[in-house]
Amino acid sequence: MRVVITMAGAGSRFEREGYTVPKYRIRARGRTLFEWSLLSLRRFAAARFIFACLEHHDPAWSLDTAKALGCRQA
Repeated sequence: MRVVITMAGAGSRFEREGYTVPKYRIRARGRTLFEWSLLSLRRFAAARFIFACLEHHDPAWSLDTAKALGCRQA
């Protein structure tokens, strides 16, 4: 099974509100929005995760975070 995570938007609504980090790195209750998204998919941890992201959004951070949360094939 493959799980596709799309995160290639500009996040302009958040930028207009004064956020200086990409949407997926905004922190809420001690975790980033990206972490919360992946945690909601825990039962698919053995699946292959494919991240569609913008290159300037630091794809290595996404992969490292996914692996740290137990995604085996990120």
